[in-house]
Amino acid sequence: MAKPRIVLVYDLPDRTWEKILVEKGELIRPAGDDAAAIRAVIGTADAIMMRGPARLTAELIDAAPRLKVIGAYGSGSDNIDVEAATRRRIPVIHGRGVAPRAVAEYAMAAMVAAHRGFLGLHHRLNTRPVDWVHDRNNELRGV
Repeated sequence: MAKPRIVLVYDLPDRTWEKILVEKGELIRPAGDDAAAIRAVIGTADAIMMRGPARLTAELIDAAPRLKVIGAYGSGSDNIDVEAATRRRIPVIHGRGVAPRAVAEYAMAAMVAAHRGFLGLHHRLNTRPVDWVHDRNNELRGV
């Protein structure tokens, strides 16, 4: 029985997963992450693993008649046309819970940055002199 053909868009950060994919199937890497590069290899794919900013559109999914599963490395699938996959009854799986500590740290940092107005301060620093005596009202209060 032939090994399944797995298209891997972007290398995975953990080489252990790539070794598992190589053991389980024939690993195919497109020449790039744009639609043309993916289209060139997806026609005979049984599975595709997405990562990074690459997009898997309905047209690409339709160009893969053998496709049985779509994987997204990470916790989301916003770069995959899930509706198109659902119409073809192709499951879309993702790594819920991948790097939860890093996600939580980023969420906390983003909340503090938003509350303290860091983006506005950064913009003012780059566009005009800042009056530090009057522009210091960005401390956390009432928390």
